[in-house]
Amino acid sequence: MARIVVSQLPNMRIGVLALLITVALVRMLFSLPLAGSYSQTQTANELDLPKLGVLEAHIALQAAVIPLEGDALQTETATTAVESGNSTEKPLAETPAVLAKPSPVLVNFTAVRNLSAEHSQYKLGTFSQGTLSPHFENSSCLTNTPLIDEFPAIAHRLSSLDTGRLLTIPKAHFSLVQPPPSIYTFNPANVIEYALLDIKYMFECGPDAKRDIRFSDDCVVNNTMTKPEGYTSPKLHHNLTLAHDSLKSIIKAWSTFSKQHNFIWWMSHGEMLGWFWNGKLLPWDVDLDIQMSTFGLMQLVAFNQTLIDGRFLVDVSPNIFVRTPQELNTIDARLIDSQTGYLVDITGLSLLESSNSLENQTESYKVSCKSPHTYLLSDILPLHETVLEGIAMWRPRAAISILSREYSEKALYKERYRHVMLNETFVWQNSSSVWESIGNVPLVEEAALSSSSSAVQDDEENL
Repeated sequence: MARIVVSQLPNMRIGVLALLITVALVRMLFSLPLAGSYSQTQTANELDLPKLGVLEAHIALQAAVIPLEGDALQTETATTAVESGNSTEKPLAETPAVLAKPSPVLVNFTAVRNLSAEHSQYKLGTFSQGTLSPHFENSSCLTNTPLIDEFPAIAHRLSSLDTGRLLTIPKAHFSLVQPPPSIYTFNPANVIEYALLDIKYMFECGPDAKRDIRFSDDCVVNNTMTKPEGYTSPKLHHNLTLAHDSLKSIIKAWSTFSKQHNFIWWMSHGEMLGWFWNGKLLPWDVDLDIQMSTFGLMQLVAFNQTLIDGRFLVDVSPNIFVRTPQELNTIDARLIDSQTGYLVDITGLSLLESSNSLENQTESYKVSCKSPHTYLLSDILPLHETVLEGIAMWRPRAAISILSREYSEKALYKERYRHVMLNETFVWQNSSSVWESIGNVPLVEEAALSSSSSAVQDDEENL
């Protein structure tokens, strides 16, 4: 792509036009599939899918308020990894809106030299199915006495879901230094210049923002609307059976696709909590979350806008090349059911801190996503293959420890849960090991039940 030197343009109008052209080229680049054919896949451009529309207006607005002055980003500057967060390079012109924010940490493509061997050092291990993994965590991650007492039974129950396969992926996969995506037209300077603008890419509908606006014809509330003063969100409506069927279909298709193209990913957040309880999705959970390494995320770019089985859209945000939190873009990619709008969020984990230098073997490695959630890499690896809803997938090694930190320990033993937005209460049935809905329990009755029970989930924020 030709580099646009903004300082050589005569006036601001032409500058804005140049930026819009650059953005259009980047968006066109992101819509290019990898050369070759995919089994059971096609690109989104081959179908007449709904278009978002509001993004172009967002881009025009952003261009109007952030004038670019001086030379455009040079490739060397734009692609330098800022590991310490104290870079003296200026990624954009000196505007107050940009300088008020911390220096972003970027993926570095220019320093990549002969990483193929380092990136291919996978270690696949096994242990006897039905037995406890030699890497299984211990009860030291817990403080609640009932949980500690029950830990042997919990460990036995969870190990029965594991298949006996282990996978360790190289630390280099989480590094900021990565080979570029397999796209012959990929230009690091252009994509990073766009990513630094932090223009919102993903748009959802509904008061809980759990569906993609482009594929939700019945959406009455979306996060692009300006809400009038005193606005009250309507009651949340989800067909939970439809939502779960859709989510399971996405994961099944993605599982096959990811094996075909060697993507490594693992469960996280809500579905991992469901897995902890009974190896199934939580009945009130209407979106899923999975995680990948930085390397996996960068390679996913080559498959952006692919339709798996002609139905499930792989949608990669152009903001993934900034690895520190951004106000408008915390999700790196999504798998979206084009028939229902339900989705699976994908977030990448990266080594950000200077103490995480791959040469420093004495420090505890910490990886973070853009939300940001931070994990010890030793809590993630080695990945354990397990089963959720009958689908084999990887899970983090220290799943219990991660869940207890993210949701609190009571999410691991409280047997009553009220979903505030759904206005519905769910109760755990020990005899059948399932969560069952008991409908809309009046608040007065719920309070009475809560005060008389020692196993009540107070509200939805803990799950």
